[in-house]
Amino acid sequence: MPGSPTHIKNSSVEWLVGRSKTLPNQETDFDVLPTRTHLLINEKQTTPSTRSINSYLHADPLQRRQKKLMSHLFGTESLPHYLQTGSPIYLNENCPTPMSLMLHSSFGVERMKLLAKEIIKNDLHTSTYRDLLSDLRLGKCPPEGTIIVSIDDLGTNWLRPVFKDMIEVFTTEGLALVVGVIVFGPQNPSNWAYLRELDSLGVEVASHSVHHYNLPEVEPDTLEEEISGSYQTICEHLERCPNTLILPFGNRDPDGMIMQASQQYTFVIGIPGGTSFDGSPPFYLGRISPAVSNIHHTIQLLRATFSPQ
Repeated sequence: MPGSPTHIKNSSVEWLVGRSKTLPNQETDFDVLPTRTHLLINEKQTTPSTRSINSYLHADPLQRRQKKLMSHLFGTESLPHYLQTGSPIYLNENCPTPMSLMLHSSFGVERMKLLAKEIIKNDLHTSTYRDLLSDLRLGKCPPEGTIIVSIDDLGTNWLRPVFKDMIEVFTTEGLALVVGVIVFGPQNPSNWAYLRELDSLGVEVASHSVHHYNLPEVEPDTLEEEISGSYQTICEHLERCPNTLILPFGNRDPDGMIMQASQQYTFVIGIPGGTSFDGSPPFYLGRISPAVSNIHHTIQLLRATFSPQ
């Protein structure tokens, strides 16, 4: 409930997360991640374990900060999968990223049908960013011929009918898909019910920020609201936290502030670059736009862009 604290138990300690309201403008408001988190003794235990407190205090600072920020709703289940497993992902080799295609409502249903046929004809394996984690945990690169198709700009307060028709083309064929949602404005319960249905079908629901601002141009406080605010809203309404942030306009800043503000996520998706992912999360991955007049040419562009160098 907005404005009230949320208690989350973790081993012998209990998290108290103060949830505050932020008013970005006069028209809308939404919950954002708390700026302060207090570590309290669990009243059900007489004394907290010194070892458990020391383990928290001496943990890796980045991981500790991530856990503190992301435990605010559902405990450890709200953490990205790479933290739920107990250790971050570190790849020892440069993996080429899957082919990744960016779509919008203007792509339309008919071209979506042609794209589905072309994917099946070329024996490509559709996947989601969430699906990549099982391979990454094992230190493996994604299989050759993997393609991620994502549709941007679904709204949680309103939804263009064409989005549902485009999505149905893929789900009917059993093809995987990612949708990027903008969580601006009053939340529409029927839209969230639809997104939860998509989630149950294996469609990944990714964050596309709160207002779709050009993030490199916003102030630090607004950047935090756009990235962490959308994360929290999806956690709360989808009942599953997002793994992926799709950057509005595909832009990231040269100073790395966006990546630093995106520590809740496993993947940050832009447009330029991002054709290999090594190191540790969050991984920056790239996408390309389709050749709308020629679906076959789109597949050729994807192969050329994301082929191993």
